[in-house]
Formats: sequence, structure tokens, C-alpha cells
Amino acid sequence: MDLTPFKNIIKERCGLSFEDVRTAALEESIRKRMSVTGIDSCVKYFNNIFDKSDEFLELVNLLTINETYFFREPLHLDLMVNRLVPGLLAAKKADDKIRIVSAGCSTGEEPYSIVIKLMEKYGAGIQKTFCVIGFDIDSSALARARAGVYGSHSFRGFPDDLMAKYFERTGNAGYKIRDAVRSSVEFIELNCLSESYPSGLQDSDIIFYRNVSIYFEPETRKNIFSKLAGLLSENGYLLVSSTETLSHDIGVLSLMELDGLFLYRKHIEAGVGNRRKVCLPDRTDMRREGRAARKHTGLPVVSSQKDRPAGERRKDNHLLFDQALGHARDRKYIDALRCLNEMIELEPAFVRAYTLKGSVLINMRLLDDAEGICLRSIEMDQWCLEGYLLLGLIAKMKGDEESAFRRFKEALYIRSSCWLAHFYLAEIYSCRGEPATACREYEIVVKLLVKGDLQDHGLEFFPLAFSADQIAHLCSHNLARLKNLAAGPGGI
Repeated sequence: MDLTPFKNIIKERCGLSFEDVRTAALEESIRKRMSVTGIDSCVKYFNNIFDKSDEFLELVNLLTINETYFFREPLHLDLMVNRLVPGLLAAKKADDKIRIVSAGCSTGEEPYSIVIKLMEKYGAGIQKTFCVIGFDIDSSALARARAGVYGSHSFRGFPDDLMAKYFERTGNAGYKIRDAVRSSVEFIELNCLSESYPSGLQDSDIIFYRNVSIYFEPETRKNIFSKLAGLLSENGYLLVSSTETLSHDIGVLSLMELDGLFLYRKHIEAGVGNRRKVCLPDRTDMRREGRAARKHTGLPVVSSQKDRPAGERRKDNHLLFDQALGHARDRKYIDALRCLNEMIELEPAFVRAYTLKGSVLINMRLLDDAEGICLRSIEMDQWCLEGYLLLGLIAKMKGDEESAFRRFKEALYIRSSCWLAHFYLAEIYSCRGEPATACREYEIVVKLLVKGDLQDHGLEFFPLAFSADQIAHLCSHNLARLKNLAAGPGGI
């Protein structure tokens, strides 16, 4: 099947790109719609979607992946209710509503999560103060959103008390959102690539645009981001997912940090050139600003570090490293990255700079960027224990259990006494339903900690937030739980 004309029309009308592994999904969806419509020729089916917008939308509905759930990336929601909304309320006139938009809202879990968070913070009568809108190109997803009925898959990690408060059981394992929440969201069918957006979206104060742009090519991504930025009110905010942050730092909005999270803000008074100053710097900016910083910190200023003796360069780099580590521990992550990027530019073989940068990026929740840096660290030093541990943690945070398992195993090849790797392997074995192996790993952790090996965890830069006793107690608790579960037929 020649998919080229289908790829072209979908990209032109929706901006969606189908390459590599997604090509198979495109072909499968086309065949499904051909079967439903009774068309046995690809050429005839293409002519059908070209002429009939309804059938084109049916195909698009199959292609858009609606992977969402309630309270996804909850730190963004907490930031909204605890930091962004209070500031917006203080600046608003009494009769003005705060407008919050969920772009690419899919089946509605995100905008309903926004409403639930607002109700928990500001009470049930939020419609007097807030206007929440969700839009998506997928008409079938919007129909489900308007119906407000969800299966258990949509409630991963959702608190039981909020489930009882905002949902009621319906049908077989279904949960219907209560009318007070459902009536607080307006849903709109809208293509992000539309020439114009409805007037009701103008002057939005907060836009959630998370886990949507991954389907778009860079130019389309930039186009849509610019359109959404144009909807924002003065000093409005735009939130993307943690893995999409840097790809949208294109000078349209200012990148800022708040409570350890990164988001974009619209500053009317700043031109595009000025906005770039608050974004993560490019290497030219970092070299220039690094020289300026050394004037104020007592570090020697030179016109070219590469012309200096290697010993002097290493000395300056070690001072920069100490500064970066201090910034990181103070949660001044952008300042830490400035120092680290300059160091890596001047001394590319300084492996500790890569692992510290990976740790910083993980704390910034920029997991894809962190993964790339950590992979570089183990390419440079195949015995870099911290690189493998960080890659395991990244995979675990991404939900990639198989990759996490492999990375923690590799960490143990390097240092068999690394109790942190044993601990995470125990967690994975437990989730896999292998209690005997999980128990063995937990027992190893307890033995290592009893020997006093708390500091032998392999992570150099950020101290652990718990004591040896707490870790040992957790392992003992998990051991008892697993052994009780296995006390049935067969035992452990």
C-alpha cells in the first residue's frame, strides 16, 4: 500500500506526521476504515477522504492516540492552584473570569482534573470565577469527554476519597463524573492547525498543552505553539509536559522556573529578542555570561580558554563544577546548566559534569534530555556507575520497566554492593509477581545496610532523603508483605 498521499493529506490538514513505527498504525487504520466503508481500493478510499470531511475525521479519530488519565503529571496541577491562580486572581477585576484551556484534551480527563483541583481549593462554585475549556480534533474522543463516563484505566493513582466525591458508579466497572464537574467544562472540536481559533479561547490565562506536540514535526510544532501563545492574555502561562519543555524554547514565550517546574509565560512588554534572555542559553550566550560571571567571582578572565595550559583550565573547570553543584543543590537549575555546559564545552572528557548535568535535568523533569546526557557519560566511561543508575531511574520514571531492569542489573555488574540497585530490582521483581526473587533482593539491601553501607548507593550529587533505618524498615515491611502473600499454596 502506497501511504504517501495519505501521509501528505493528513500532514497538510492536521499537522500529524507518520514515519517509522507509526507508519504501521496508519496502514492499519486505513484498512479498518476501508473495511467499514466497504471500499476495496486504496485509490478509491483516498478519493473518499479527500472529498468527504466526515470520513477524513473518522480516519483521524483512529489515528490520534488518546492515552490520558486523571491527575496526570500532578505537579503541574498543584502549581496551577497553589501558585498561578492566586497571582491571577489578585490581578483580575472582580467580574473577570480566569480562563483555563486544555489543548488536545482527548477524552476529557485533563480538563476535568483541572476542575476537580479548583473545586478542592476554591469550593464548588468555581463557575463564577473560572472558565475551563477543552478542545481536540478527535470528535469521538470529545463525545466521550462530554458523556463523562470512564473505566478504571483512567484512574491510575487517583485518590479514593476524590473518586467517591466526584464520581458515581455506572454500568459494569464504569464511573460517571458528577454533573457539577461536567457542567464546568466546555468542549470544542478544533484542529490546532486551523487558521483562526474561536473567540472564546482568546485572552486565556493558563493553557495546558501537554503530551500533544510529540506527534508533530518541528515546523508544525513551532506553528502551533505560536498560535497558542497568541491566545494568552498578558502574563498568561502555557504548560507543556516535562519532556517537551526544551523543544518549545523558540523565543516566542519566556521560559521560567517556579517551584522546580518549568513553564512558559507571556510578557507583552518584552520583544522576542529580550525573551530569549530568560530562556535556557545557547553556547555562545553561556561563554559570554560565563566570562562575565568570573569577573564577579574572582575567577581569572581570559580571551580563550583553549590557549591556556591544561592544568589551569582544569583548575577553573573544577571551580565551575563546584559552582554548578552549589546551584543545583539550591535548586537554581538554569544557573547550574550554564556552568555545566561551559565546562563540557571546554573539557569534554569531564565525566562528572555529565552525570551532574543528568541529575539536574532529572530534577527539572526533562527526562529525554537527561537520558541523552547519561548515555554520553557511559559512552565515555563504561564503568560509570552513576550513569547506569540515573538511566535506570529515568526509565523507571518513564514507566519503561524492562529498560530500568537492564540498567540496574548493569549497575550491579560494576558494583555488586550498590544497595540502591538491589532495592529497585526488588521493586521490579515484586511488580512482576516474582516474590521469591524480590525477597532475595530486599534481604541483600538489609544486609548491606546493617553493615553500614548507606552511602554506597552510587548517586554522588544529591543526598538521600531517608535514613538507613527507614530504608531497612521499608525493606523489612515489604519482605513481610511478600512472604504473607506467598504463604498460600506453594509458599516462597
